[in-house]
Parts: sequence; structure tokens; C-alpha cells
Amino acid sequence: MARRLRYGLAAVLSVLVLFGAVGGWAAYAYFDRRIERVAIGDLGDDRPPARGDATNVLLVGTDSRLGTGKAFGDVAGQRSDTTILAHISADDQVTMVSFPRDMYVLVPEYTGTDGKVHPPTENKFNSALSEGGPTLLIKLVERMTRLRIDHYVSVDLAGFMKISEVVGGVDVCIKQWDGSATNYNEELGRNIVSTNTNDPYSQFRGGPGTIQIQGEQALAFVRQRYGLPDSDIDRTRRQQYFLSRILAKVGSGGVLNNPSRVTGLLGAVGDALELDSKTKPVDLGRLAGRLQGAASGGLQTQTIPTHAATREEGAIDPSRGEISNRVGSVEMYNQADLDAVFEPLGGGGGSVDADSGAQGEAGARITVVNGTTVAGVASRVVRDLAARGVSADTADSAPRSDYKATWIRYGADAEATARRLLPLMPGARLASDGSVEGVQIIVGSAFDGVVDPPDPNPAVQALAAGENGPASGPGATPSTRSAPVAAATGAAGTATGPGGSAEPLQAAAPLAPAPPEDCVY
Repeated sequence: MARRLRYGLAAVLSVLVLFGAVGGWAAYAYFDRRIERVAIGDLGDDRPPARGDATNVLLVGTDSRLGTGKAFGDVAGQRSDTTILAHISADDQVTMVSFPRDMYVLVPEYTGTDGKVHPPTENKFNSALSEGGPTLLIKLVERMTRLRIDHYVSVDLAGFMKISEVVGGVDVCIKQWDGSATNYNEELGRNIVSTNTNDPYSQFRGGPGTIQIQGEQALAFVRQRYGLPDSDIDRTRRQQYFLSRILAKVGSGGVLNNPSRVTGLLGAVGDALELDSKTKPVDLGRLAGRLQGAASGGLQTQTIPTHAATREEGAIDPSRGEISNRVGSVEMYNQADLDAVFEPLGGGGGSVDADSGAQGEAGARITVVNGTTVAGVASRVVRDLAARGVSADTADSAPRSDYKATWIRYGADAEATARRLLPLMPGARLASDGSVEGVQIIVGSAFDGVVDPPDPNPAVQALAAGENGPASGPGATPSTRSAPVAAATGAAGTATGPGGSAEPLQAAAPLAPAPPEDCVY
């Protein structure tokens, strides 16, 4: 996973380093005029607090197909193919955390351009940008990490066309691979076969061997996903490789000694970037400087651990991790893993002590809503919680009835209560939301019932001892799990992981020889 982060990291950050290498910061005024600004809308009243001693930058690599020509599968709009949170600590230590684009998340409520309100919806991580723009993406990241985003930087892959043309083309070496990928194309009504040297979807054609690419072929080279041995991972390898070749050419090909090329290169890089209205070129320069310095040893890289969705987690096709026909194949994460990544950076809530009120009042009201089509689910969960000494109420059904996972949403000063529920509800995930009063549990179809907490569990004991209000129902705690909300079908293909989560037993991926460092697939 760290390897995947490094590949995606280079794809987004090399343009920033290129900006610093091209002519120093004296070119700010010209550069600033070329950068597109994006207005960030209302992020809510429950944003994480600002920290003067640390900076968080959201770095997004987008694949905007507008104005790049027609190719199979093209759609208008942007998708966040690479999203990285760059955390710069008070002592200038840089930590990069990658968000897998297919991670299954709870996209916050948002209002579309047509004025329609979209309720919280389960979807892939990269859907947030395409559906609600940078505002929704920032809101999602802040609610997942509990870190305030200070700057937003987007790099458009379409800008590579102009950059490659300005430097006079880039030599790339393509490794021979005998495999292929076949995908059904609805537009043509037939299967399309892609290889790493001939992909009808991206329209890249070239190699094997060393070829020179620029313009549309350069864009196709960094966009190709089908027909590569490792799909998205190999695509990000290509992006890293391509940008390294651009940097090499800028440094040794006479570009910096040619005033017209320097001007053109600054313009091309400027056209590829999009910043929030509060971020200035000087901020970008400081970030690039810190990243260049961190590259010598002060850079920590992480990625959020995920696994393909299993049948127990609601997958309709476990072999592909497909969660539904609407969403497709997804990657699942565990709440404990998410906390382990962001807690050291000052985000998340971490563990909750029984007698600690540092994270807010422990007596927040708990309501349970049914996010499935099965009648009586919410009432059953309320009864099972009561049997364990935790008081909760039922409310109206959730805004949607197709939730797979179970989400514990919490409002202001209610995080402690939400976290104390986690041991009782294996597989549940937290979602901060200022519009929620107290704690709201959305029960999904994959929820397998309330369980007894590990003994002893001071946090749950505190929750049941009255810090959440008087307990209702029987005082005795059953020794068996409650009936599952929805019965799992098919043979079990998972092993139980930490926290009761299901870890997939996946078939090994086909092995391919590692290409030499100076070549890619």
C-alpha cells in the first residue's frame, strides 16, 4: 500500500516541484494569472478546529476529459483519481496519506446545482468530487479525518498535453507485456480488447520499446488503465514515470535557457493547476520547498488500509468486491485502521476512557434508523442495545433504504458516545456530521447484530452506567449475538479480522515480471 501511495504521490506533486524548478518564485505574478481559482462553499459549522502549528493540504489529481477529444468511455466532469492529504507538522515533518479512490464511504449530504438536496449516500470515495465538487470532497475528508483542510490543490492530467508539447516531447520506454484486458463496450455493442501498447479506451498506441510522445498521446499514456498488468497501480506508475521524464528534460534539454519555453512551461503548469481562492502561489512555493526538502528523509508516506468488499459486508459479487450494480466494486476500510492513521496527526478521536469527558459529553441521545428494506430492523437494534444497558430510541427511516454498512453519525460534543458504541457494533464506522443532534445509527443490510463487548470494557460500562441516561430494558446481558439483520448467502470466504471485521481471502493476482527502472508497462 505504501508503494501505491508513492506512485500516486509523484503524479500529483511533480508538477509542484516543476513549478519550483522552472524559474524561481519571481514568476509568481505571471503564474498567478494562469491558475484557475475554485470557490469553496459552506463546509458546515462542525469543521475540525484550525491548528496554527500545523498545515493540511489536500492534493488532488483529476482526470478531466473536457476538451481532450472523444474516447471510448469518456464522460464530462472531473474524477479524483489520486487524493492525498499532506500534513505538515510544526517541525516541518511531512506526512502524506493516500485515500484509495474506490474506498466505500458515506458521502455527506449536499445540495446539487439544481437545488436538489442529496442525503448522505454510500459511494466510492472519488464520487464526491464529481458529484459535489471540491467543497463536497473537502467536507468528506474533514469528517473522516477530523483534520481541517487549509489548502486545496488540484492537478489536471489534461494539462500534460501542453506541458509535453512545450518541452518538445518526452521519450518513454514501454515494456513488452503479453497480457490483455477485455471489456464490453455498450456504445459499440461488443467487447473491446486493450493491451498496454494499444488501448481503444484511452486511444494510446505505441511501443514496445522507446518512443517519443507529446500532446494527445502523452495524455493517453498517463490516462490508460485498461490493458495494464496492475490497472490503476500501473497507471499511477506511468504518471510518475512520465513526470520524471519531463523533469529530466527540463533540467538537461535546454528548456530553462530558452525564455520562450520557460514562459510557455509556466503557462502550461498554471493551466494544469486549480487552487482554492485563499491559496496563493507563495503558499504553493512553500509547500513545494518543504516537499523537496522532505524528499531527503523527512517524508512519511501512508495509505488507508482497505480490502475488497466481502459477501458478509454486503457484496453481491465477492470475487470482484462488487457492492451493488449502482456503485460497482469497492474497497472497505475498518474504523480502527482509519483512527490509527490520523490520530498521530491530531485527527480522529482515538480511544475513549470511561471517566474522560475530553471528547464531549458521554450522555448524548442515541437514535436508531432503518437504512434497509427489512421491517423492524431499528427496533431490534434498540432492544439489543437496551439488553446491554444502553438506552436508544427509534426514529423515522433513513433517507435511503439501500445502505450496506452501518454508520454511527454524531454531532457536536457527541463523539465520545459514538465511539463507546463501536465495541457493540462490529464493522460499524463513524461519520461526523454537525446536522445530527446527538448520535444517529443508520443500520445497513450487512449488519450482523449487536454483540457483547470484550470484557472488561470500561468505555461501554460507562455508557451503560448512566452516562447516556438511564438504561432501559432487561439488566442482564445475553451471552449470544442477536439475530442478523440480513442473512448472508453463499459460502463464507473470509477470515475474521480485528474488531470482528471480515478480511477477504482473495485469489493471488497474476504475477508479472518487474520492469526495469527505466521502463514501464
